[in-house]
Parts: sequence; structure tokens; C-alpha cells
Amino acid sequence: MSSPAPLSQGERAVQAGHGRMHFLMFVVIFCWASNIIAGKEALKDIAPLALAQLRVLGAAVIYAVCFLVTGRMRRLQLTRRKWVFLIAMALNLNSEVGPRFYAAERGLRGAIYPPASG
Repeated sequence: MSSPAPLSQGERAVQAGHGRMHFLMFVVIFCWASNIIAGKEALKDIAPLALAQLRVLGAAVIYAVCFLVTGRMRRLQLTRRKWVFLIAMALNLNSEVGPRFYAAERGLRGAIYPPASG
């Protein structure tokens, strides 16, 4: 029996990539499975739409942190006016849509939409 031939640099990179791929697949599956369990437990105390909003907020925070850490923020070239518009739209959407979904889910339609007089 002879010993295996030494791997080239490209083959070592492929093996390292496979190891990283398997690790990341494990992390994704673990997070996905724990998210299902945590979601079922959270639904005992939190309304479903509120939980959905919290999940979206968590994802947005993670994306924002990754965006800032990777240095891509420096490459984003928006004018001050566009930044103000973007922030205003985000705040408006959060303040308008969130309470309405929550109130509709709780049966508080009159608290957000007053009854029509007439």
C-alpha cells in the first residue's frame, strides 16, 4: 500500500469549504429547529402578529449589524434627503401598521378606527 498523494492547494481549499458548509448547515438547522420550539412557547404569552413583528425586528437588527460590520456602509452613497426619507418611511410604517395589526388581533377595532358617525 502506498500513502495517498499530497493534496494540492485547490483541493485543500475545497475540503475546507466543505467543512465550513457542513458547519453552517448545522447552525441553520439548529436555529430553525429552536425557532419553532421558541415560537410555540412564546405564543402562550404573546399575540401571533406581535411575535411576527418581533421576529422581523430581530432579523432587521441582525442584517443591520452584519451590514455595518462588513464595511458595506461606506460603499452606500445616499444623499441626506434620501436617508431622511428612508428613516421617515420606516418609522411611519412601524407606527401605523404595528398598532393596527395588534388592535385588530385583540378585537379592539374601535380603539384604532373610531366608529363612523352617521
